[in-house]
Amino acid sequence: MDDSVQPTDSHSPWDVWFSDAFQVTTEGVRSFGRATGCWHTPSPSLGIPPDDTPVPSTLLAAPTLHAVAAVVAQQISSPNMSRILHAGQSYTYIEHPRIGDRVDIGARLVERTHRGGADFFVVETGAYVDGALRITGTSRIVYAGDADDVLTLSDAVVDEVMLAGTGPSAQRAHS
Repeated sequence: MDDSVQPTDSHSPWDVWFSDAFQVTTEGVRSFGRATGCWHTPSPSLGIPPDDTPVPSTLLAAPTLHAVAAVVAQQISSPNMSRILHAGQSYTYIEHPRIGDRVDIGARLVERTHRGGADFFVVETGAYVDGALRITGTSRIVYAGDADDVLTLSDAVVDEVMLAGTGPSAQRAHS
C-alpha cells in the first residue's frame, strides 16, 4: 500500500508528498551516530543528547529513498525493486535538521531515459520542517526491468553504472 499522498497546491512541485515522514528523536540521533561513527554525536553517553546536538547528515537518507522509490514505482508497470542496479544520492543542506523536528518529504521525477535494457531515473527530493525547505537531494536510479539477465546488459548500461567498488567503467578497471 502506498502511504504517500498526492501533492496539494502548496506541494505542487512534487509528484509524491509524505507528510510527517520522519521525526528526529534523541534516541534516533544517538543510534544513527553510533552506527555511522559520527564523531559529533554523543552516542556512548547514557544521557539524553541536548536538542542542539548536530544531527548526522545522512539521517534522512532512508526516508528520502523511500520517497524516491515511490516515484520510480509510479513510472514502472509491475515494478520489481530488486532490479535496481545502482542508486547514487547527493544532498544539499540549507539547514540541518534538529532533534524534535518533524520532517515532510516530497519527491519528483526529473528525467527518465531508456537504453541498453535499463531505465535511468533522476529524482529530486525536498525535506521540509514547518513548511521550510531544509534539504534538497538528487537520486540516480538504474532499473534493469527489461533486461533478461542483468549480467548481460549492454555496454551502454555498463558505461553508466558504477560496479561495486571498481569505479566508473570508463576506467575499465573492472575488465
